[in-house]
Amino acid sequence: MAVTPGTVGSVSASYVMLTPVDPSTIPSGALALDATNGDSFTIKDTGGSISEVTPPAQSDSLFTKVMQNLSGVSLPVNSAVAKKPDGSIIRADSDGVGTKVIIGITLAVISDGDTGPVMLLGPNAVGVISGLGFAPGDAIYVSPSSGFTNNTADFTLDDDITNDAIIRVGYADCPAGNASGAATDLILFAGVEAIG
Repeated sequence: MAVTPGTVGSVSASYVMLTPVDPSTIPSGALALDATNGDSFTIKDTGGSISEVTPPAQSDSLFTKVMQNLSGVSLPVNSAVAKKPDGSIIRADSDGVGTKVIIGITLAVISDGDTGPVMLLGPNAVGVISGLGFAPGDAIYVSPSSGFTNNTADFTLDDDITNDAIIRVGYADCPAGNASGAATDLILFAGVEAIG
């Protein structure tokens, strides 16, 4: 069924099967499966320019967040990842400095420089620590005075009067998407680390 340009028409089908083609061979205004670009969807506009159709942005949920990999290597699916101070993720390693704290698991392969979905170990509280000066990956504690702190030296565990407990609320994180050194979000992952 052909629809005349400028008119409204519709097509109903159970599926559409596309065969990958070289986009230089398709007419202007056509959408094709590009055989020269990893079978991505490509459109050729009325001026003859060919461009890749960008899929919708990956979405975040309470336990899933889009994060950027700047580790220098591709992160395989189901990799435990840690947060770096620049906001990017790196493969977690129990022996590595700055890679011991796991914040989530990759849900897809995330190539170096790209973003991808990460299943978080706890819910993501968006904007909770915005403007408080924390860096992504900082452990965040309930402050002995009020609010939050990332400094365990604020606690007086040997003081019989105050009876401080070091209670971790979670880990600081930047907004979803591209890495940033400014932490705004709190990945909740509570635990008691010490009791005075």
